[in-house]
Amino acid sequence: MELYKKDRLREENKVLEARLAIAEQEQDITQEAQDDYQKEWQIATRRLNTQMRQTSGTEGQKSEKIPDPPILTDGKEPKFDD
Repeated sequence: MELYKKDRLREENKVLEARLAIAEQEQDITQEAQDDYQKEWQIATRRLNTQMRQTSGTEGQKSEKIPDPPILTDGKEPKFDD
């Protein structure tokens, strides 16, 4: 009976060690993915900051004034009731 319990505990221990190894591998994969995401986020943030700095140089400058187009008419003046 005692031998049976020891064998069962050894088998259970092997199963748990295997599950632990798998969990550690999954954790490593997740950490790598998180690191990759963080690097991409930093690159995107730097790019956005650069774009914002480049466009902030034009702040306060007026755009070129474009004249209004001529009014289109058919030569008739409509009359409206007041």
